[in-house]
Amino acid sequence: PLGSVDRITERQNCVACLVEDRRFASGLFGAIDGVQDAARIAARVALARVTPRDIVALGSSLARIDAILAALGFTTGGAEKGVVGNPGAFMPHASRLSAIREALQPLATRITTTCVDAPPAHLREGGLIRDGIDAELDEARLLQRDAGAWMIGYQQRLMAEHQIAGLKVGFNKIFGYYIELTAAQARSAPATFTRKQTLKNAERYITPELKAFEDKVSTAEARAVGREQAIFDAICAEAMARLTEIRAFAEVVAELDALHALAHRAALKGWMKPEIVQEPTLVIHGGRHPVLEDRLGRDFVPNDLELGAIVPDDAARAPLALITGPNMAGKSTFIRQTALITLLRSEERRVGKECRSR
Repeated sequence: PLGSVDRITERQNCVACLVEDRRFASGLFGAIDGVQDAARIAARVALARVTPRDIVALGSSLARIDAILAALGFTTGGAEKGVVGNPGAFMPHASRLSAIREALQPLATRITTTCVDAPPAHLREGGLIRDGIDAELDEARLLQRDAGAWMIGYQQRLMAEHQIAGLKVGFNKIFGYYIELTAAQARSAPATFTRKQTLKNAERYITPELKAFEDKVSTAEARAVGREQAIFDAICAEAMARLTEIRAFAEVVAELDALHALAHRAALKGWMKPEIVQEPTLVIHGGRHPVLEDRLGRDFVPNDLELGAIVPDDAARAPLALITGPNMAGKSTFIRQTALITLLRSEERRVGKECRSR
């Protein structure tokens, strides 16, 4: 709750704009609906405890900044497009977003273009970075996925180069990759072939190229995960450098979310906008308890309260009321209702047909 009349009025204007223009309110809700808890993610980034899913959520959230500005009725350059009701009410929010947009757009683009849409919970087995982002990562993945295709191509190349029909390139878990020649072919094996294993009717060889390929394949998974970790760490470092802007973005979105929620309740329940005055007075006509009314529906009976003088010559209105009565008469409900309305007065449209408050 706010204590400044000017701040309260600014907040009321925002809520009134959303209540009066439900299409605008719906558009704003659609724009902020995809934003995750950026403040929590920023805290995890600062503590170096961020996960792949956190980073992807951060990227998709920051990418909504232009949509939010458009929903507020402002272009990305800050120009006002016009909103029904009170377009200037959201100028401070749009200005704050515009001020950090240039700093956050590159980070949002980096994350959304680099990371997959459905990230893993951790990086122990990789799976976060898209294909085509990093050549070294792509090579490691290609080795993992297409080792068989490479072997076929290598076998065909060896057969063509050395004119050895029936040459085979294979693999087993014990001896690894090999080139197999029959006993007869082995007598004319090329000098680049190094004997690796002797079978009953065949000889198996290895070449420097095949050995290099074997080494690459055997470490491909580890290299792929390591490369993904390096790219992920670089993104985290970039996010770390933009923590101030990320927190500012989260704060603006949180305010917009709260304002929309208040306006939604006001429009749904017919809450009234209070008149805030400087005099020490509290006047509520037809007040309703906002929580109990939901539970009781039409069975809830509205009630009035008048405390404090509105004008100097109104001496009949006391600044303090002592409430008495039997148990279960509604004393606590009435007191809590008054407290809730008093707190809500600085938030948005009010419960009651008429409400004047200090």
